[in-house]
Parts: sequence; structure tokens; C-alpha cells
Amino acid sequence: MKEFELSFKNKYVKMWFVWMIPLIILTLLLFIFLPLPYHWIPALLLTISANIFYAWVKLDKRKKSGTKMDKYNRNIMVIVFIVIMLLVIFTYWLKLNFGYGQLFLIIAGGVGIFLNLKAKFNEKNYQT
Repeated sequence: MKEFELSFKNKYVKMWFVWMIPLIILTLLLFIFLPLPYHWIPALLLTISANIFYAWVKLDKRKKSGTKMDKYNRNIMVIVFIVIMLLVIFTYWLKLNFGYGQLFLIIAGGVGIFLNLKAKFNEKNYQT
């Protein structure tokens, strides 16, 4: 296993302190000062920020190693991100109960993922 240097010489540690520590402080302040019905905002903010940071680290490491993500996996990641963000918007900002619209969105995302996997499989078989 590769060693991880936990010091400010490491680019990822520096970026974590630059971006995540202020967001953690902001989240704590929002939890303190926002009324209880709005506590989902800081939790969502911190969750999205941590996921974006983790994705950036993964993409940066992949860029350093010189490997590219194939278009099908990238499309699947985008579909999952869009579906999750729309479900969060529908639930928390528009105050919609889970219904046929959200179910259709999940099914459409699943079909999109299935079609991407099918195209990836067909392309792999066509090349061999």
C-alpha cells in the first residue's frame, strides 16, 4: 500500500484545510443560528462539499497517472449526480412528497445507466 503523508507538503492535505475546515466552521455556525426546520441546509452543504473534494482527489490522481475515464463511466456518474441533485431539490426546496415524478426520475436514471452499460459491453465485444 502506498504511504500517505499527513503534512502540509501534501497537496491534498493543504486543499482539505483550505476548503473543508472553513466549510465545517460555516456548517457549525449555520446549525447554531438556523431554525430547526432548516438544519438540512448545512448538512447538505457539507455532504456535497465533501463529495466534490473526494471526486477532485480521485480525478487528480487519475490525471497524474495518465489514465482517462471512459465515456460510459463518466456518463453514469453524471446521471447519478443529476438524479440525486434533482431528488434533493424536489424534496427540500420544492417541498414535494415522494410521488410519481420522483419515481419516474429514478427509473429514467436507471434506464440511462443500463443503456450506458449495454453500449459499453457492445463496444467491448465489437472491438474484440
